[in-house]
Amino acid sequence: MNKNANIQKINKVGKLCGIFSKIIMICCIVGAVLTAIAGIISKVSPENIGIIASGELNAAEAIINCAVLSFSAVFYFFAVRFSKKIETCESPFRDDIIREMKIFGIVYLIAVMVFGFADSSFSAGVPSVLMIMLLVNSFAYGAELQKESDELL
Repeated sequence: MNKNANIQKINKVGKLCGIFSKIIMICCIVGAVLTAIAGIISKVSPENIGIIASGELNAAEAIINCAVLSFSAVFYFFAVRFSKKIETCESPFRDDIIREMKIFGIVYLIAVMVFGFADSSFSAGVPSVLMIMLLVNSFAYGAELQKESDELL
């Protein structure tokens, strides 16, 4: 079956988002592992810290940085899942797509709430979370209309 041009664009953007999300997720995982190693090395042998990172890194900073990078990897994992659904969808107005979008929005909200308070990103993060939730509700309504349309046919 020939796909609609708009659906093809949606699929291509989903694939592109999935690729970038995977790359960033892998970078976060590698960063978390390296940060944990740097923290262990600095705790065991402070003179060896220059091998992995410049400057001083204490154990508390290593734990915090590792936690932030780990949570970021989890966030991008959900972004990859959502992107994969979009990449292969026939219509974005399906319940499984909307469910993935909701999960992504909730994880993003948690990220903004937990990590946004630490810096100025909170003021930028809240509007973007609200926009995601607006899109989720819009897509849910679109799904209802799609079902009604399908039932009429």
